[in-house]
Order: sequence, then C-alpha cells, then structure tokens
Amino acid sequence: MTRHRSQIAHFARRTLLLLAMAGTSAAALAQEVEYIPVDDADSAVVAELSDTFTRYAYSVDRWLKLESPKEPYLTQRNVFSSFESGFKRATVARLEYTFPIEGGTETRVYHAMSGVEPDEAFARLLSAKDGVSLKPLSSVADQFRNTRWDVRARSVDEAESELHAAETADGLDHSADAELKAFRTLERELKEGKVAAGGQLRVRVSKIPCESCRKVFAKFTDRFGMSAEIAYTEEGSEAYAAFDERRKAVFRTVRNNRAGVRPLRPLEGNLPPERLPVCD
Repeated sequence: MTRHRSQIAHFARRTLLLLAMAGTSAAALAQEVEYIPVDDADSAVVAELSDTFTRYAYSVDRWLKLESPKEPYLTQRNVFSSFESGFKRATVARLEYTFPIEGGTETRVYHAMSGVEPDEAFARLLSAKDGVSLKPLSSVADQFRNTRWDVRARSVDEAESELHAAETADGLDHSADAELKAFRTLERELKEGKVAAGGQLRVRVSKIPCESCRKVFAKFTDRFGMSAEIAYTEEGSEAYAAFDERRKAVFRTVRNNRAGVRPLRPLEGNLPPERLPVCD
C-alpha cells in the first residue's frame, strides 16, 4: 500500500471511530440533494461532460486498434454504425468527490456511461451477424487512462452494493444507468478505504436523472452523511445541444480512424490538457 493510500485508510478509520464515539449515525448527518438544470451552452458543465465522453471515445479508439486486426468485422461500416448509434445516445455521468486527507483535500473523478460495456456491445453485434457465440473480446476499460485523480466507473454486482436500481413508472431496467455505476464505484472505494468519508459530491449528468437514480442519490447521501449537487443538461436546451455537437465531433474522428490509421489527439476547447487523456 502506498503512503498516500495508507493516509486515506487511516483517516477513514479515524473518521468512523469518531462518529461511533459521538454516537452519530451517517444518516443523521445527511444533507439534501440539490438538482440544478443547466441551460447555458458555455457552461463548465458542458465542457466537463464532453471531457468524460472524450475519454470513453479515446478508449474505444485505442481498443479498436488492438482488436480490429484479429476481428476485422469490428470496423465494417454496418457493424460499427450500429454500435455508434447506441454509444452516442448513452447517458454520460461525471461524479467529482472531494475528500479530506491529512493536510488538505483531494478530488477524485468517476466517469461513467450508461448501458453495456463497448466490447460487450460489439460482441453482441458480431454474434447476431454471424449467428455464432464469439470468444470474449478484451475489455475496452483496459484502454481507459485511470489515474490517481480519474477512474472509469465499472458495473458493480448487486450483491456487493447497498445501492439498487428501483422499479419506476417507465418500466425500464435502470441497473446499467451511468449514475448508478458512478455511485456504486465510489461506494466501493469508500468501504475499501481508498478514499476518505466526509467529502463533498458534485455530479454532472447529460440527461435529467430518472426516478431510480434520484432514489440512489438519496440512499447514498443518507448512508454516508454527505450532500450532493446534481447538475444536468436537458434535451432541447442550448447546453444539451452544445454537448451533443461536441460528442458528435469526437466520434466522427473515431469513425474515421476505426481502421487504425492514426491515434486521436485531445480536442481544443475541453478541459486543460493535463486533465485530458493522451493517446499513444
């Protein structure tokens, strides 16, 4: 364990001990969840969501360069276009958690997209096309540049989490929602002591959070005794249109590069270069 992780684990244990000694439950410390609709096309929220989508697009680009020589169907127009249409419709979520460490604070960002993982989506398309069960493809997540400050949120098994998708009036399955993936990943890291309790949450979502995700937010803030700010873009707003245009521009480059001609480069107009992924 690194010195950094050791400090966080120590602080987390000390925080829980102090809460227990004071007889204070996490639920008693819970703050309300604040929902903020974003309409401004120049909002920082648009840039932050675009940055998260770009990270996913880059990971797909890198992965295709590794897998397409072995599975050339991956880059055929009909197969790739079917994947692209679903990928660009997915909800993007970005959870920023600022937590205390001895001597200051640190922010860790959890990036998430709704739906099945891209390699699984490709495998399903290829299987349907050829009528055979394909061997498992390598994980696109392996091509996502996790760092000390940024992490790709992964699906967490139901049995390992206190957060569950709820039945809603729309009748849809919300178990693969981007927000649920992000909150479950943070929940796991809190329980493992990778990050300390007692922090602050800032969440950005590309669509209005559904009823199921709103219940997840409430459950999480009650369980860990913290407040959350949820900013989201609404379809039809100038902010959503600006995000959608950036998303389309990024994926046009992935589409043009799908045969592995050249690597992607960070786009101008997103977050500062040090927070952007760099492709080899």
